Amino acid sequence: MGVRLETRTPPLLMVLGDDPQIPAAFHRMLKTLELRLCFARNADEGFGLIRVEVPDVIVADYLIPGMDSLAFLGHIRRRHPKVEGILYTGATPLPIEAQLGIPVVPKPCEPDKLKQMICGLAGIERSA
Repeated sequence: MGVRLETRTPPLLMVLGDDPQIPAAFHRMLKTLELRLCFARNADEGFGLIRVEVPDVIVADYLIPGMDSLAFLGHIRRRHPKVEGILYTGATPLPIEAQLGIPVVPKPCEPDKLKQMICGLAGIERSA
């Protein structure tokens, strides 16, 4: 009789932002984690990716083409309440996140701080 091993699909992180350096930066920062990544440059791409697979966590730059990220995250969370979000912004003053309970991480920030927050929200163990 064979042993059946259950495998767990790693959490999916969507990174939403129009800066062309974002994908490479997130790949470098998160390469040691068991985490799948997808990237969207604007709200329309983000909605398109979510139609294919709903992410576990979304890290969104505040200013994205198509709509602001607070509106985007609010829209997603109304349809998919288990999706966690992080607003990553260089805007000052910082946008009010209390209405949605979305944590705000100011840019620039230490990569380790953002990585720790992503790990906590995605429910994964940190490694190096």
